[in-house]
Amino acid sequence: MSPRTAGRQLPHPALGRVMNSVLRFAGLIAIAAATSGIAAVPAASQAASPTWYDQGFNGALDLAGEHEQRLLVYFWMPGSAHCTNLWTETLGHDAERDRLAQFVCFSADVTQTEGGQLAQRYGVQTLPTLLFIGHHGEADDAVVGYVPQAQFDREVDRVVADQQTVAQLRRLAFASPKDLARRFDLGIKLAFVGERVASERVFAHIRREDPEGRTIGGAKILLRDAADRVRAEASDPDDPSTWDLSGVAATVCALHPPEVVFQGWDWIAGTEENRGNGTAARAAFERAWPHLAAANQPLWPANVAATYWRMQAELTETDQTFLQAKLEEVYGPVHDQWSGRQDANSAPAGQRETAARQIGALAQGWFLAGRRDAALAAGDLAGRLAPDNGEIQSLVQALRAGN
Repeated sequence: MSPRTAGRQLPHPALGRVMNSVLRFAGLIAIAAATSGIAAVPAASQAASPTWYDQGFNGALDLAGEHEQRLLVYFWMPGSAHCTNLWTETLGHDAERDRLAQFVCFSADVTQTEGGQLAQRYGVQTLPTLLFIGHHGEADDAVVGYVPQAQFDREVDRVVADQQTVAQLRRLAFASPKDLARRFDLGIKLAFVGERVASERVFAHIRREDPEGRTIGGAKILLRDAADRVRAEASDPDDPSTWDLSGVAATVCALHPPEVVFQGWDWIAGTEENRGNGTAARAAFERAWPHLAAANQPLWPANVAATYWRMQAELTETDQTFLQAKLEEVYGPVHDQWSGRQDANSAPAGQRETAARQIGALAQGWFLAGRRDAALAAGDLAGRLAPDNGEIQSLVQALRAGN
């Protein structure tokens, strides 16, 4: 068992973009309620360290059960920069004490016997990993790799609220046994937290119920299986440049639910971009776009605009025209609404940031299509809406600089 120490591992190839919203979740460590059997986790700085249970995993699990709390297991390795950063910048921060106190916590150094055995038991392959474990020892949620403090806060709050945890997804799936999409979400989450046998049982059930992929859940299984075959047949399963995506493309063409068709083309586009094939990536984005409404991803066009921006040196006039037209279609009304608002600064920060991202994307589309004055005006509007957003401000500067 050799866990990786390079931060977040790439998700399963069929899941990266397909299940992006499903697989972002949280975790962390907490202060044990007991006053005995605790010790500080090794860290770069001990000054702000919460306390950790130190009498073995089984004892920590028992303590969590006694106090009706989840157990948080922190899998780490000495010398890992990502583990050190997670601890010093997030876990060891004074501001996190209250959140961490909602759990019993346990440190699992994977270079030690018990930590290594636990990593193998729970299928941990990336360090750091933070695993939420229920009273019966089953993984309920996780956070994989380094996460900044703000994201950590959101994820912990979500897990405490029992949102998108294994327990909640299992309840939803069992409450609607005919809803294969809910079953699929459960299977994905089980796989992500290391419960691979249970995950495969869920997927096998979906295959039996919908072998042709007529439902959303059945279609997602077909897409996932097609991606599995791509990796299995590649000369190097971990190197996307060796993948033959024709089988996935054929599967996507045969799918019915527009939401999954969108996800399939979007995954192909992302894979092609990652391996440097911009032409194929843009072709896949174009095939995904007609199904955007079914996907309910309002910021996806902004992500596409950012991709085209990175590829601007190789864009054709057709690419530029296509992007401009699509961005005007989805974000033009947003631009018109906010450019005419007199009370924009009093709107909630989250609304302003979302609008800024969308208007900034529209500015990119106009810039690439040669409409520089309109692009600069839209960029300035985006900058005013999100003055503290570094990404937006960088875009504004790039527009002004002409690159």
